Amino acid sequence: MSREDDVAVFRDTERLCKINERLKASVKNATAGQKLILEIDSVSK
Repeated sequence: MSREDDVAVFRDTERLCKINERLKASVKNATAGQKLILEIDSVSK
């Protein structure tokens, strides 16, 4: 795949995630379950 093909696939995926209700809900759920851990944050073991 060329870079242009990769960009086209990404844009199509992005478009589908905005218009398809099931994908939109899945993205929202996945985003809600994420946590950003910065380098300065301490992580307990």
